[in-house]
Amino acid sequence: MRIGDTTKTAYRRVHEILASVLDFAARAAADETQWKTVYNRLVVELSRARIIVNYQLARDQVSQDIAALLNDVLNAIDSAVRNNQREVVQELAERGRVLIDALAVLVYRFGKER
Repeated sequence: MRIGDTTKTAYRRVHEILASVLDFAARAAADETQWKTVYNRLVVELSRARIIVNYQLARDQVSQDIAALLNDVLNAIDSAVRNNQREVVQELAERGRVLIDALAVLVYRFGKER
């Protein structure tokens, strides 16, 4: 995985949006009564997160490898949402949060300044 092509600033922006979406997904999935009311918002937020990732990729601010990994996480969560797999959404969102935090450490250590 190529980390060095990713700028610290761009990843900080991506991380901020993804952290918000993943935390929201995990909270929403944990509460069955809330799940039904936030379903549509969650689909929109996941789409918004993908747009941010792909925008930074198009600007050559994040590496292709990181963008692909993040898109895979978002797509897996989106699929689970659309299939009404609440428990799977919660698990994927929690694991996704750990992943983006771990990537942040690597980007801040090996990423480009800018």
